Amino acid sequence: MDIVTHALSGLMLASLMPETTPEQKVIIVIGSVLPDIPFAKAYFLIAKRAKKSIFKLNLNDFTEHGSVVKPKIRSYLFFHSFIFLVLLSIFGFLFDKVFLFLSLGWGLHLLYDLFLHKYKEEKLRPKPFYPFKKSWDIGITNAWMLKPRHFLMMWANHLIIILLLSIK
Repeated sequence: MDIVTHALSGLMLASLMPETTPEQKVIIVIGSVLPDIPFAKAYFLIAKRAKKSIFKLNLNDFTEHGSVVKPKIRSYLFFHSFIFLVLLSIFGFLFDKVFLFLSLGWGLHLLYDLFLHKYKEEKLRPKPFYPFKKSWDIGITNAWMLKPRHFLMMWANHLIIILLLSIK
C-alpha cells in the first residue's frame, strides 16, 4: 500500500484509543508508516530505471526492474515480518512503552499489506514470517494496479471513518 493509506490507517487506529495521549497517537501513526521507510530508496531506483516518475510506477516496472533493488529486499522482508513485530513488542514490554505503541501501528501496516498485496509471482507475495520462505497469497487486490481515483476513494473512506470515530 501507499504511505498515505498506511498513515491514515494508523490515525484511524489511534482514533480508536481515546485513553492515549497525543504523543502516543503520533507514535502509532509513525509505526504504521515505518516498515516501508528502509525500502523507500528502492522505489526511486526503480523509477530511475523505468524512466518514470515514482508516482507513475506500476507492477510491470517492479517485475522488470526489480533486480536493481534485490540487495534491499531482505530489509523489506525483515521489517514486514511478524517475527520482527514480536521482537519490537517484547522490547516495548521490557524497556519502554513507546515501542508498544510503535508496534500497534507496525502491526496494522503488516495486516494491511497482507490483505492488500496479491501477486501472481510468488517472489512478490508477502512473507509474514520471514526469514522463513513461506509466502502468503491471501490478498484481495494488487495495490499497484489501482488507479489514482481508487486511492482517493480509499483515503476519503479512511478520513470519514476517522471523523466518525472522533465524534463524541
